[in-house]
Amino acid sequence: MPFVPFVPFVLYLFTKTQHLAFGTELNLMCSTTKTTPITMTTEQEILTEGLTLHQLHQKRAKSKRGAKSELDRFRSMFGISPVSVKKLFDDLETSLPSPCMKKLLSALMWLKTYLTETQMSFISGSDMKTLRQYNWKYVTAIAELKVLKIDKEFDLANEVAEIPITVDGTHCPILEPRKEPSKTWYSHKYNGPGLSYEIAMLIHRPQIAWINGPFKAGVSDSAIFMKEGGLKEKLEASGKLAIADDGYKGQHEILITKNPFYSDEVNTYIKRARARQESVNKRIKDFKAVSSVFRHGHEKHGIVFHAVAVLLQYDMENGSPVFDF
Repeated sequence: MPFVPFVPFVLYLFTKTQHLAFGTELNLMCSTTKTTPITMTTEQEILTEGLTLHQLHQKRAKSKRGAKSELDRFRSMFGISPVSVKKLFDDLETSLPSPCMKKLLSALMWLKTYLTETQMSFISGSDMKTLRQYNWKYVTAIAELKVLKIDKEFDLANEVAEIPITVDGTHCPILEPRKEPSKTWYSHKYNGPGLSYEIAMLIHRPQIAWINGPFKAGVSDSAIFMKEGGLKEKLEASGKLAIADDGYKGQHEILITKNPFYSDEVNTYIKRARARQESVNKRIKDFKAVSSVFRHGHEKHGIVFHAVAVLLQYDMENGSPVFDF
């Protein structure tokens, strides 16, 4: 029996006996041989699989919380609901040859928890190289769905409301790029190097309308907003306005912020719209791959951020929207 530092002996034995649940069984499900693959077609099967996969499923034994407890635990590990996972998997079938549910769940777990490869390997029983390959394959495929789930929905000219969106910037921490040391990476929100993204949300339905980034965290929200081909140009071309916070200075002709000269009713509306936008930012940050210091190079951060935004969009469309007006 090999020595396993820092891991209790009982846990070691338990985990080794459970590796079949994600290692060998994964190969059976996703096999490219003539063996007929196991398929999961319902949300309940995905929920059960996700919980069983990582030894989170307890015998039901008349739990007081029942199904809600299982859904909470599923979300805590994979970030979105089983219903959303099913919809995502269906769409991935158009871009990935023979997608595998267990590999998708592994990628979702990595985005949600941002465990190290060593930790992921210990849980799954798969070698680190294999995990790395299919995690990035699936994360990239999810990010590419941004064209379907976010970009194609952004047409301000078709929005009836004069003020259809809110906009805000958010920072994400990273390791300082050794080959590009610069103060422009500095994020005042994290007191260290970071990246910045611009996010716009439709006000009257649960839809992420726009993502621009990444940019170095030292680039201001206003500078990102005014970039060529950016959100300001799209608003001007459509004749629409947007609600923003006070970080967008000098843009009062096109961005609406709280103003003491507005009525209480108008300022309350602006405050509520901004709170809704901030709740979207928070739900994106619930994924540790975005909110933790990113270890995989700033060049790959955009893939991860866009993938997480796509996951949130699926979840908002399938039973977990942000609050409405």
